Amino acid sequence: MLYADFIAGWAAGGAGLIVGHPLDTVKARLQTMTVYKGILDCMTQTMRQESIYGLYKGMLIPFISTGAIHSLLFAGYGAALKFLHPGESNIEARKDLPMSEILFASICGTMVQVGPVIPVELVKTKLQVQRENISHFKKHAKNLYAGPMECIRDTVRSEGIRGLFKGGSVVLLRDNIGYLFYIPVYEGLLRSFRSQGYENTWTQLFSGGMAGISGWISVCPLEVVKNRIQAMKSHTKISPKEMTLKIYKEEGISAFYRGGWAISVRGFVVNSVDSTAMSTIIFLALLASAVYGLDNGLARTPPMGWMSWTAFYCEIDCVKHPNGCINEKLYMDMADRLVSDGYRELGYKSVHIDDCWSEMERDENGLLEANRTRFPSGMKKLAKYMHDRGLRFGIYEDYGTKTCGGYPGSYGHLKADAQTFASWDVDYLKLDGCYIDTDLMPEGYAEMGRELNATGRPIVYSCSWPAYLIDHPEKVDYNLIGKHCNTWRNFDDINSSWKSIQSIINYYDHNQDKHIPTHGPGKWHDPDMLVIGNKGITVDMAIAQMSIWCIWAAPLIMSNDLRIIAPEFREILLNQDAININQDPLGIMGRLVANTTDLGLYVKPIMPTSDTHSSFGIAVLNRNLSQGRTIRFTLKNIGLTYEHGYLIREIWTNTDFGLMSPNDEIEFNINPTSAALFRADIASMVDPRRWKKFKKDSPFRK
Repeated sequence: MLYADFIAGWAAGGAGLIVGHPLDTVKARLQTMTVYKGILDCMTQTMRQESIYGLYKGMLIPFISTGAIHSLLFAGYGAALKFLHPGESNIEARKDLPMSEILFASICGTMVQVGPVIPVELVKTKLQVQRENISHFKKHAKNLYAGPMECIRDTVRSEGIRGLFKGGSVVLLRDNIGYLFYIPVYEGLLRSFRSQGYENTWTQLFSGGMAGISGWISVCPLEVVKNRIQAMKSHTKISPKEMTLKIYKEEGISAFYRGGWAISVRGFVVNSVDSTAMSTIIFLALLASAVYGLDNGLARTPPMGWMSWTAFYCEIDCVKHPNGCINEKLYMDMADRLVSDGYRELGYKSVHIDDCWSEMERDENGLLEANRTRFPSGMKKLAKYMHDRGLRFGIYEDYGTKTCGGYPGSYGHLKADAQTFASWDVDYLKLDGCYIDTDLMPEGYAEMGRELNATGRPIVYSCSWPAYLIDHPEKVDYNLIGKHCNTWRNFDDINSSWKSIQSIINYYDHNQDKHIPTHGPGKWHDPDMLVIGNKGITVDMAIAQMSIWCIWAAPLIMSNDLRIIAPEFREILLNQDAININQDPLGIMGRLVANTTDLGLYVKPIMPTSDTHSSFGIAVLNRNLSQGRTIRFTLKNIGLTYEHGYLIREIWTNTDFGLMSPNDEIEFNINPTSAALFRADIASMVDPRRWKKFKKDSPFRK
């Protein structure tokens, strides 16, 4: 995140400097000289004597250093929030933090960045004032300093390094007091606008501007004292207290507010631009800077593919069940279906072997080997079969002494097994957790991750680690798990029933505050396989599972028989718009934001974005077993506040709601054990012509 902080800091600080430095120069001269009648007089005389460049004196050093200074500020701010909220990622982006926490974090940020700020302020002030020459207004007078480097050299030569920190205590006091006034005004106004659905660029500009006035007026006396001290001739020493008394005795109380109008105007202009640029760029930088999870660069979007377990379990009797046993033909058949039926083109690109594939014992060298009867070609050739068809090859193992089906586990063989999988050209490993003490899991799963990386082959790593800690939630550290695994199971195995699907949804709903901050590119919570198309699952249930899995940005790993799946289920699995929501590059897990006994409403930010606003996926689940329900909601009440509105469409029925404002209401009927899935695109970012017409012959709800 350091480079994101630097980019945001440099861009935001640079924008503020460009528009505000002339007023800063005027302010500094008004506060240190008595020859000006006011703002306009100072600007006029400066431009007449020194041209427009006179107003930008001293800007080079702040402009060059603003990125580093702001990045220190943001780093200190973010570190303080992470201290208050350990384990929560992207905490800086939250909009519901208590004011006391924001103030604390802001002061921490100020303390971190104040060191480099002091010499930058000193050089800037000396160049702006150039007191010995400018006060006499000789048109062709030579400036005291030719530039910032000469100013720095002269100061160090005359006063040593300490000379660059003259007035430092005043800067420290000024910045901390300023934030105590700035933050409550800025956050208070912004939250007020947000609560009324008016959060946009203009309200952000206004909030930043008013906060800037508040902050700078509150520290105007300190700014006068600081400027007088820093503008003094070399070797002249005076304490802040002595300077304060000197100004008061010689010029009166009004001197402490000299340049107040310049401060107010500058405070409004600079802080409105600065805050708006900063929030926009941090938002974009956060999106662009995500490097999460196991450090292998894989699974940047939720994995998609097919896995055998729920549909075929551990069936090994290929005489009784020639088309339904765990053998190489099964996986070849599914690979062929992924290609021929259009799944591969939409992202389902992995074929995963689950348990019961190996011999019951390791070979004479202690290595795993495929069952010679059911996998006569061997795993390397099976992997080639997948790769030749543009697919990836996944395999199963267990960290314990045995797999859940009783086959050889990896305990004591992690390095050898990782090397074996790499030699077979495996692309994805699911590591289960049967037959092992859960206290050994943190180190064991981490070790396998390291061994996989050490092979040099890119292998997506799926862990079942937290699924074995359901009864010990205090032992589950998703931040730690995310450092070692690309995906992880954390609840019971799914089966082909509504009760099972609903139990998983309930678990995720109750734990979303733990899941959402630890979910994203490279690190995905896995609610288990899609059972769409299996006996016991209706079309409505299939729509519900697909909708919620997509809104969660969950892995879409099917477990069904693709050879006999009905067309209506295949259409659900191949819905491009639903998949697009799932595969959105932001990788944000949708949040349950409204809930009743029967209905749950989920919201997921997606691309495209505009400023600090995003588009959204919206899912509404009807849990009722027998009764349809009508959902009604106003966009702004669920967080859709973009002033230009959204283009909204319900995906399963292709119902086009057109352009809707934040104050508009959606009303929609949902079948029992089913769901609605909406896409809400920011209006200014979408060509309305791309919306499909209503599909009257939809196989789903009418």
